[in-house]
Amino acid sequence: MPSSPRICGLMLAYFKADMTLKCLRTLAGQGIETIMLVDNSHCPEEHQRTLQLVQHFPKSWLKVVIAEDNLGFAKGMNLALDHARQLGEWDYFLLLNNDITAKPDLVGQLVEYTQQQANQLLFTGRLVEKKGVKYLLQALKEVSKQLPDTTLVIVGSGPLQADLESMTKDLGLTRQVTFTGRLEHKALVRLYQESTVAVFPFVQAKDGDMEGLGLVMAEAMGCGCPVIACDLPAVRDVIMHEDAGYLVESGNISALSRAVLTYLHNPVSPSCIPFAFDRKIIATCYQKTLLHHTSIL
Repeated sequence: MPSSPRICGLMLAYFKADMTLKCLRTLAGQGIETIMLVDNSHCPEEHQRTLQLVQHFPKSWLKVVIAEDNLGFAKGMNLALDHARQLGEWDYFLLLNNDITAKPDLVGQLVEYTQQQANQLLFTGRLVEKKGVKYLLQALKEVSKQLPDTTLVIVGSGPLQADLESMTKDLGLTRQVTFTGRLEHKALVRLYQESTVAVFPFVQAKDGDMEGLGLVMAEAMGCGCPVIACDLPAVRDVIMHEDAGYLVESGNISALSRAVLTYLHNPVSPSCIPFAFDRKIIATCYQKTLLHHTSIL
């Protein structure tokens, strides 16, 4: 896929030329190479009014097709599609009615969503006992029985990396699991945006240590990535079950695999995620935790 995909808008106009003009103005500058506008009104006066109102748009960007009859939505779109394909190959077609008002960066967000990697799980964090990555690998083995194309990207490093890589091999998951090591923030954000779900299988370590802040979960949701995490105190401060994420029993491989399958069968749009948690509550929690650690020191 090229870095700047070719996008063609297919638009139907049925009377209300003023509305068509307003719609086109909101789409201008959003990365759409050409809009194929089909005037579906079957009215000569309306044709002329539409042509008059849109004449200031570049002809290379807006191409108007006059339908011989009111074709309805499906046939009208097929007519637009036929004309669009005469202009070459396209990466995306955006189907539009003339009554929409596009929000800023709507097209960019739609393209970003379609470029998500199907069935890609993501873990980010230190590779230590309390992160519970071994449980995620075992859950992936179960998930793969139903969805063998599921992949897992593990971002981070730590003392357990060699053991986890060995476990990946023993489970027959070498082709499905990628260990990236530590990544720069920009690359991590991109992974959050393209992954189906981020999974944080936290557990309490043998020495009693457990996740303290849960910042990675807030980062994931802030990037539009849904979250599955194990139900520990720090996690509950960030996630409410089945609202901003999905909580499962810590160390329960079956529950973890079921939650993953639920998300893979019903992926969540990124637009539903970023504000599904209360930033003020999280900030207050972090402040209290930091003050507690400071007082200990």
